[in-house]
Amino acid sequence: MLASERIEDNILAVLAGLEDSVQGIRAILVRIKKLSEPVRQEALQHLLVTCGIRDLAEVCEKELKTMPITLDLSHDPLFASYIERGRLKGEKQGRKKGLLLGQQKGRQKGRREGRVEGVRQVVQLQLEKRFGRLPAPIVKRLAELSDVQVRALALEIIDAKSLKELFASSR
Repeated sequence: MLASERIEDNILAVLAGLEDSVQGIRAILVRIKKLSEPVRQEALQHLLVTCGIRDLAEVCEKELKTMPITLDLSHDPLFASYIERGRLKGEKQGRKKGLLLGQQKGRQKGRREGRVEGVRQVVQLQLEKRFGRLPAPIVKRLAELSDVQVRALALEIIDAKSLKELFASSR
């Protein structure tokens, strides 16, 4: 059936079973490519349906992508399920990739925030060791400092004579 000149017979060869499904579908697509436009669209649709029946839709779609044949299935109800299945598969892959990327970004952000908070706690411990229990307004100001400001404060503690000296400037 694959050797027939009739495209209908070629497509039926898929139902009968192909020895090499990739080569067979490729040969049918080459023949379909040579058809005139209205017949080409119909033959492509029939081939896709037939391939779907034989669980060869993915093979056919892969071969179609490598061939310069256009097929507009957007208005054909027969192929709405193919389009929907592809859309859902793409969404699922996108969600999975997005989750992985989001998790990585979340971990990075968490590490960064953890480092900043760790530096802030060390600075607070150093201040308490050096100057005793910190007044609530100083603890509040310390909590509001940016990462850069906390790091600068950590260095200023070494030379500071008092809390007032450290927190007198507007930070």
